[in-house]
Amino acid sequence: MSFSAYFHCYCRSEHLYSTQGEIIEIFIVEKLERGKRLDKFLSERLPALSRSVLAKFAEEGLVKVDGRAEGKNFRLKEGHKVELELPTLESDDSILPEAIDFEILYEDSDIAIVNKSAGLCVHPAPGHRSGTLVNAMLSKYPQMAFVGSVKRPGVVHRLDLDTSGAIIFALTPFAYSNLVGLIKAREIKREYKAVVHGILPQKHATINMPIGRDPAMRRRFTIFPSVSSISKRAITHYDVIEEYDHASLLSVKLETGRTHQIRVHLNSIGHPVYGDKLYGSKKDTIIERHALHAEKLELVHPRSGKQITVEAPMPEDMNELITILRNR
Repeated sequence: MSFSAYFHCYCRSEHLYSTQGEIIEIFIVEKLERGKRLDKFLSERLPALSRSVLAKFAEEGLVKVDGRAEGKNFRLKEGHKVELELPTLESDDSILPEAIDFEILYEDSDIAIVNKSAGLCVHPAPGHRSGTLVNAMLSKYPQMAFVGSVKRPGVVHRLDLDTSGAIIFALTPFAYSNLVGLIKAREIKREYKAVVHGILPQKHATINMPIGRDPAMRRRFTIFPSVSSISKRAITHYDVIEEYDHASLLSVKLETGRTHQIRVHLNSIGHPVYGDKLYGSKKDTIIERHALHAEKLELVHPRSGKQITVEAPMPEDMNELITILRNR
């Protein structure tokens, strides 16, 4: 089912009606609901829409109580008439579903873990307004449009544009809030494979160096001597898996999740990731992108409490790189 079809089916099932291209929902506050905040009331009446989305609608004047626009903190009384005007989905800011192939590694009613291809942006951003993984996800999971951020629906963590591998999406508001909490508490384990230049003197080590944006080149990040207003704590653990002629295959685990963290940390100790044109050498031609793959995700399921371990197979370009390095 398309995103638009899902949306209108949902509206019909919840007795919504449209007027002048907009969708209006009307509720009457019952006795047991008196005293509730407006955003909480709406999230209970419309569980398919996340509370953050409903709060945004209130901030934009799309929610009226007895004909008057009210904010998300407004306290309701019995008998209040609540009207919600849902904007049409065809606005310029809409993220539309697109038929883009992607591999599903795990899915249930709450979460989906997929294998992101290198070169595929996770969500729309400047320079990537369409053709992203979120556009692809909305084609299969239209309900995700109402989960989390309006601009990044379902997204709880990200991978760099040219990093491949396992990434998790929330399909329900319940899963989103729980997964965000797990990420902040560092309770989702993420393991990567990386091919780097050189032979590392320490076969098992931890890199503990703060990371912040490089003041000399805004596209890059760099290490700093201490945590400050322009840098954040960053910790990376690595193990050497194989050694080649002037190259190594590493297993890398993140304790924190800063932008470009693995690439910045490995470059800082003199072992940039193969193919990394931003932090390594532009002369790398064996592989067309940086050789970094998110191989494994481990987490406790937000609803069932069961342990989930998902692995994304090594992509063909990295396997080819490893074969070349083994044989030279």
